[in-house]
Amino acid sequence: MRYKITTLFIAIILLCGCQTKEQIQEKKEKERIDEITKEVEKNKEISEEAKKWLIDNKSSTVVTIYCISTSNRCTKIKESIEELNKKIKIHYLEMDKIDDDTKDVYKTTYELENYTGYLPYILIVKNDKKIDYSTNIKDIKDIKDTLIKNKIVSE
Repeated sequence: MRYKITTLFIAIILLCGCQTKEQIQEKKEKERIDEITKEVEKNKEISEEAKKWLIDNKSSTVVTIYCISTSNRCTKIKESIEELNKKIKIHYLEMDKIDDDTKDVYKTTYELENYTGYLPYILIVKNDKKIDYSTNIKDIKDIKDTLIKNKIVSE
């Protein structure tokens, strides 16, 4: 009887104590994001929104759309990105409404090739590595095409 109880107890401990590969991976990912967050939070000089942007860029795939509030093209894109925002993290930045210190973070963290200030401009970053950019954005279809080309989303 004692042998059966001991065996049952050990079996319960083994079954409950073992983690699946997915659980182990989730734990490692959470620890990685926590480390990134701690590092970014040290910088007290930038806005909370810029900190969130940095954390997202360092920990996942992010599309950043640089725009200005007075652009008709940007306004149309802003109205259309909600559908994409469900599939991927998107940061839509109206550069003319951002203070200079925060604007510098957005403009200097990654090299913005061919960035002239004429907007919209999209930047794709995955785990802190720049994947692609595009300056030839006219509407949401152009953004989708760029994401499909880079295998970020499918249709």
